[in-house]
Amino acid sequence: LYTNAQVTKHISKQQYQQGDIIFQSSHSRQCEAVKMATHSDISHCGMLFKENDQWYVIEAVEPVQIVSLNSFIARGIDAHYKVKRLKKAYNQLTDATIDAMMTLGKKWIGKHYDIYFGWGNDQLYCSELVWKLYHDAARIDLCDLRKLKDFDLSQPLVKEMMNERYGNNIPYDENMVAPSDLFNSPKLELVDEH
Repeated sequence: LYTNAQVTKHISKQQYQQGDIIFQSSHSRQCEAVKMATHSDISHCGMLFKENDQWYVIEAVEPVQIVSLNSFIARGIDAHYKVKRLKKAYNQLTDATIDAMMTLGKKWIGKHYDIYFGWGNDQLYCSELVWKLYHDAARIDLCDLRKLKDFDLSQPLVKEMMNERYGNNIPYDENMVAPSDLFNSPKLELVDEH
């Protein structure tokens, strides 16, 4: 387990860039279901940006918010995280693009977390937020969208949570993107892991 001081020291040595995407795993019931449905340990993500020489993360929890990078990391299991960046071949993140992404992201601050994983902009979940920041403001699709039915819905916890949320009206054809879909994007490369 990393202490906050160790994390701070590690962060200070990194050369993060605006728009980098940070991934982690958390312990909530929903995160466990996401891990089962996606066959991945990655269950949460957000986008890094810098303001007044400090690193922050814009993320969709309840509600969509901006938190310090240290606070984001502290919520993950054992303070482990991974940071990925758009590969040079795709890197079109100019200052103007980053500004557009942040303007859009800040418009979404306070929106409710979407427990139903719908694709509209009235509520947002974590990977949807990051995907849309890149898609809408930078015109970059980090990965293809999938349908709910494309995920592994066979685990008891996944079935239980779907029944709680949707009852008999499970939106199998809803567009979705999982944190692991972003993490596995061929357009991204790993730049840090702790």
